Amino acid sequence: MLSVIYKKVLSYFFKRNERNEARNNYYQIRWDNKDTGDEYLITSLLRKGVEVQVKNRSKGTRYQKYFAYQRLVALKNKVYVLNRYHFLTICTYGLLGAFACDLFGYKKLLCRWEHRKQFDFNSKPLLKKDRHLILKAIVEKQLVEPRARFHRLTVMPLLEGGMWLNHPNKDRDIALIKLCLESWAETGELTPEKDDGWFKVGPKAVETIERMEREELVHSDNVKQANHIKYLTVCLVLVGVVQAVATAYQAYKAP
Repeated sequence: MLSVIYKKVLSYFFKRNERNEARNNYYQIRWDNKDTGDEYLITSLLRKGVEVQVKNRSKGTRYQKYFAYQRLVALKNKVYVLNRYHFLTICTYGLLGAFACDLFGYKKLLCRWEHRKQFDFNSKPLLKKDRHLILKAIVEKQLVEPRARFHRLTVMPLLEGGMWLNHPNKDRDIALIKLCLESWAETGELTPEKDDGWFKVGPKAVETIERMEREELVHSDNVKQANHIKYLTVCLVLVGVVQAVATAYQAYKAP
């Protein structure tokens, strides 16, 4: 009987996962083997059991294994269900507990309250700075620590603090930082180190920052002038409408 119930519960989780596949795997059913330290992840449902991917943490290898539903029912391990918030896991003592947590949502609400700052941070775009501000942050760090070196993973904390590690879009923005660093290495703002992916500030960095700031200032002035011209045009149109209405009124009242 429990095998049938577990099969229904797993089907529920897998259907939800297919619906929300674009949201970074809405659900992942996994547990750890306390004796070996291996991680077990259910990858597919079969007629009489499940296919499990076993990750050997000591050797770094993976292989597939088959679990019958009866054996799954007999597991006493803690089961982790990856929830919708990308970076938290709900720990339960079995699939039925995970089903109850998802059905009533009380653990999600508790996680949402305990990590509310991270949730608010995740709801906004990660990189909110222009390229010259990124380079400026690197130069300022170099002035404070003359022997500092920079990698795409060390630049991110300079820009966004420590919460960026749990942001759902971190991989995309890390790739952007990598492209910026490589681009500046080609043009001389940064100097590549012997270690792959590491850079130091080059001689052209300060000149490039000043040029970018001048360009940003010119762009800002152009935007302000365009806004002034737009407002002036609107005022002229309004004045013309008022004058036209006044002229028409005078012509209507004339004998």
